[in-house]
Amino acid sequence: MLNVSLQHKPKLSVQFCLYTGIFLITVMNVAGAMASGKFNFRFQYLLLLSIVIYTLTGFLLTGVSTLFMIPLCNAIYGCIDALIGWFFSKKVKASTSIAEDEHTQFTIHAVMLLKVIFSIAFGYVGQLIAN
Repeated sequence: MLNVSLQHKPKLSVQFCLYTGIFLITVMNVAGAMASGKFNFRFQYLLLLSIVIYTLTGFLLTGVSTLFMIPLCNAIYGCIDALIGWFFSKKVKASTSIAEDEHTQFTIHAVMLLKVIFSIAFGYVGQLIAN
């Protein structure tokens, strides 16, 4: 006789959460950069979606990982968000309302550092919501 429990919940893993976050950030940046260029809205407004993704992944990671892994995964998200966002906003000429000569004032390293700080902070917020 089979013993089937209806209470069985699928378990998340750190890898699943990490890959899901990377996928969501990539899709958001690619679609957002193309939409920004086409519909002429500022690409910077996508920071709100990034914050939602950082918070959601921090929330999901709380149940499956250690306290050390949450900021590490969110730092990875911040780096990927900065790199992919920078690349696609330049590639498809997204509307950033920043003149081309002003882009040289901000290096990718500064943008990446800010994104990492944001991602860790909002991952921590997701962790607080989960607890």
